[in-house]
Amino acid sequence: MFMADTELLPIGLVNDMYTEQMNDGYRYSELGTQADMDRF
Repeated sequence: MFMADTELLPIGLVNDMYTEQMNDGYRYSELGTQADMDRF
């Protein structure tokens, strides 16, 4: 994504995308399953 592309996006969305990008490599010790989401 280029800086010019982000000019039209709300700052909150850009911050969320950056945060998610930084978390892409994180290994969670416990992950939810489909059954967990169904109960949710």
